[in-house]
Amino acid sequence: DGTLMYTFVESVEASGPGYIVRMIGGLFWVTGMLIMAFNVYMTVKRREAISYSAPQAA
Repeated sequence: DGTLMYTFVESVEASGPGYIVRMIGGLFWVTGMLIMAFNVYMTVKRREAISYSAPQAA
């Protein structure tokens, strides 16, 4: 017969829930990257300078 079992439109409509799950996963990933960037920024910003003295040569 040579015809497709499902039309292209039907296959796109059926893949909608998968794309929603993929979008939610991507939002989690982006949120994690933003939290990491904020954490690194705050760590660098609040770091106190530490002065090290070189040991005396004998």
